[in-house]
Amino acid sequence: MEMPVPGSGGRHRLTDTYGGNITDAEKHLFDKWDNKKMKDEIFKKLYNNRLLSDNIEIENYEHNLNLLSTSFSEEDIIELCSTFDDKTRNSEVMFGAIHLLESLSSELAYKNTIIGVVNIYVTSPEWANIIIYRLLNDDFSVQMIKGIYNRLEKNICEKFKLILKTIKHEDYEKFGKSIDLILS
Repeated sequence: MEMPVPGSGGRHRLTDTYGGNITDAEKHLFDKWDNKKMKDEIFKKLYNNRLLSDNIEIENYEHNLNLLSTSFSEEDIIELCSTFDDKTRNSEVMFGAIHLLESLSSELAYKNTIIGVVNIYVTSPEWANIIIYRLLNDDFSVQMIKGIYNRLEKNICEKFKLILKTIKHEDYEKFGKSIDLILS
């Protein structure tokens, strides 16, 4: 698993390659199908292939992630987070989903990322931490989180605070200053 270094990572990557490997016929599916139904099917396939245990699951996961990228929005973030699993056998492929998360940087994107991370923290703490580490390593992300932190729903705010305090306790040198700034 990637262990980011302070000052790098975060939501700075462009994802120009996403969506480049789908056919014109697949692109038109979004026009023909109800976008919600299409995304529900894509998320179902991402979830069902999230362990990436063989080449078929890897191909299905990558294909559906590419399909999702053609119309990915802030509203999709929480559900995309639910496809992370610490039992995955191919972390490198799973980073495609991380990069897709990082392609959005609005206030709503950060809010939904926090909600998604809080939702998966018990079942997939490694992936939840990786997502948070990458946020904490990016000054823009830290400022965005600081701006919305106190406006989160109370239970989400409390759970996120516990996660941040755990990370701060485990590695103050790398993440303590960013976490202090958010919680101040």
